[in-house]
Amino acid sequence: MPAPTPRPSGKLRAAATVVLVRPGPGPSGFELAWVHRTRGLRFLGDFWAFPGGALDKDEPEPLGAAREVLEEVGLLAWPGAWGLSQAALAGAQDAVHGGRPFGEVLADLGLDPAADPTGPPAGPAGRLVPCGRWRTPPFGPVRFDAGFYLCVLPPGATETLRVTGGELDLAAWIDPAEAVASWARDEVLLAPPTRFSLEALASVPGDPRAPGWTARAAAAVAAAAPEDGEPTRIGADFRPGIRVFPVRTPTLPPATHTNCLVVGLGRDLVVIDPASPYEDEQARLAGLLDDLAARGHRVREILLTHHHPDHVGGVTALAAATGAPVAAHPRTTARLRDVRVDRALADGEVIELPGDLPGARDRRLRVVLTEGHADGHVVFLEEATGGAIAGDMVAGTGTIVIDPPEGDMSVYLESLRRLEALGATLLYPAHGPPIGDPQRLVAEYVAHRLEREARVLAAVEQGAAPVVELVPRAYPEVAAALYPLAARSLLAHLIKLERDGRVRREGEVWALAAG
Repeated sequence: MPAPTPRPSGKLRAAATVVLVRPGPGPSGFELAWVHRTRGLRFLGDFWAFPGGALDKDEPEPLGAAREVLEEVGLLAWPGAWGLSQAALAGAQDAVHGGRPFGEVLADLGLDPAADPTGPPAGPAGRLVPCGRWRTPPFGPVRFDAGFYLCVLPPGATETLRVTGGELDLAAWIDPAEAVASWARDEVLLAPPTRFSLEALASVPGDPRAPGWTARAAAAVAAAAPEDGEPTRIGADFRPGIRVFPVRTPTLPPATHTNCLVVGLGRDLVVIDPASPYEDEQARLAGLLDDLAARGHRVREILLTHHHPDHVGGVTALAAATGAPVAAHPRTTARLRDVRVDRALADGEVIELPGDLPGARDRRLRVVLTEGHADGHVVFLEEATGGAIAGDMVAGTGTIVIDPPEGDMSVYLESLRRLEALGATLLYPAHGPPIGDPQRLVAEYVAHRLEREARVLAAVEQGAAPVVELVPRAYPEVAAALYPLAARSLLAHLIKLERDGRVRREGEVWALAAG
């Protein structure tokens, strides 16, 4: 068995992904296994991907890759395992799910746990062939550094994919060219590592068991990954023409970046929230837009979700560089001091982005006023795909601060319900990765705020007190260092409860309302 793969440093978590391949009847001449991630997952829910996941502590990467394949689809990419029956594989899969160590499962099957699944096989198929690395973009505090492996099933191997629940609800074999076409038709969600790997494989048609094919395919997949494994230059198109480009900003922890979005497939693009005040980050965004300009695109307009500094820090620089006008809701404009706004956005307005280049599709952004976190805050609903560019209405990492007097809990809850009613299929928050089950997430947000409201009311019921004394009662799990931030949220709840007639204010003291 090879030595353990060196662990990534910092916030990167080691992971492994496996592309399983078999001969097929489609245009590529082969099929690969892909899996559907359950819609309710916070990280890439409703996305299609390859089998894989995080490594266990001190687990060698090839070992973890083989374990993940067994856990997720019930196949075993291990020397000597390809002749095992479907029943034996199902039993091994259930054993791993039940907590039995993978090495013991291998031994139970009569296999050598110290074998090398990447070692030379008897023929051109049956081993894990390294084919590049990908890193999760800097969306939030949990990121993955994933080694990719290609594995061609040898003749006689069991090809039945078995999913037993958990993070996955479906697995299937598909021709890579058809998978890419499904994404281009807005039918499936793909993260960039999956899509670029599919495109690379579709460029290497032929019999996957023929001599030399595995080496060519692995080289193509590896070449599709960015040099450092991270798509910082190109951003992430989770849907065609809706590109998420995280930029470093002075935002609130645990977030470190704000998502700038570039929307459009035709000649005209819009840039939403060019957020970074840092010159190096502005240069990265300019590089992306230069690349797009070379392919016939131009920035027609810059749109703002709201006025907070971690969303508008790069607006002036981008407007100067591109000559594009800036548009925002009038109440956002009223709060901006150093950013010139050229046009007012209206609630319900639709911004058309025609697909007027070969192969392009239309994109349409509907403006939806969603205040409560910030005056003039808007969400942009992309009507063709159902994706909602949500700004600071929700977060893929951290939480949303409602800070009076601008922050209004009553209005925020109303806006959450308006967001839920949009029927979005994907949420693009300003901080964190896209969220694949918008209605469930928004319902969780509403339930959480109402549960917190009940705790605030219970804290007041313990006795009238100023906010500083109510915080530890209502937020017993919060560290004292975070009391000032918790106090702002608690005040927002108190103001809502006062409006609802549940509490009253007597100077700095809050008490239950009479009766």
